[in-house]
Amino acid sequence: MSEMSVFECIAARRSVRDFEHKKIPEDAIQKILGAAVQAPSARHVLPWHFVLIEDEAKLKELSDFVLKKYGAVKGFAARIAFLKGKTVFHDAPLVVLVVCDENASNWVKEDAALAAENAFLTARALGIGSCFIGMANSLNDDESVLRSLALPKGFKVFAALAFGFPKNGVWPEGDKREIKIVKRF
Repeated sequence: MSEMSVFECIAARRSVRDFEHKKIPEDAIQKILGAAVQAPSARHVLPWHFVLIEDEAKLKELSDFVLKKYGAVKGFAARIAFLKGKTVFHDAPLVVLVVCDENASNWVKEDAALAAENAFLTARALGIGSCFIGMANSLNDDESVLRSLALPKGFKVFAALAFGFPKNGVWPEGDKREIKIVKRF
C-alpha cells in the first residue's frame, strides 16, 4: 500500500456504499480511531467516545430500528430504495458510533464531525471505504436502544460511521468541484 498525500486523500475520499464481506484488521481500526481522537475540539473538551459494532445481528437490530422509525415518514420508502435489502449501514463490516455526553459543550456535534472526518480520511489513506450514516441519529430517540449500546447516562450518538473495503476494489468516481466564493472582503 502506498501512502497518499493529504491533498490526494481529500480529493479521493468519497462515500462508499458497497462493501466486501471482509473484516477490517485491528491495526487499521486503531489507526482510524487514533486519527479521530487527534481532531480539534471546542475548548479542548475532547468529548468523543466510540462504540464499535462488528456483530451482524447487532447491526441488523439497529438498522431495523432506524428503518421502522423512518418508516413513519411519508415517502421514505422511495428515498431508501437504494439500500436494496441492505442494512442502513450498507452491510459494512464495521460501524463506529461517535458518542458524546450531550452536555459536554455547546459544540459536541461539531466536535464529533471533526473526529469523523479524521477517521474517514485515515480510512481512505489505508484503502478502506467509509460512509456517514445520517439516519442513525434516530437511535437517540429510544432510551432502551441507547442502553443496549452500553452508553453512559446523558450520552447520545452524534455520528455513525460505516467502514469496509470497497466491493471488488471499486471506488466511487470523483468529480470536479467548483469553489464558490460569495464575496471576498
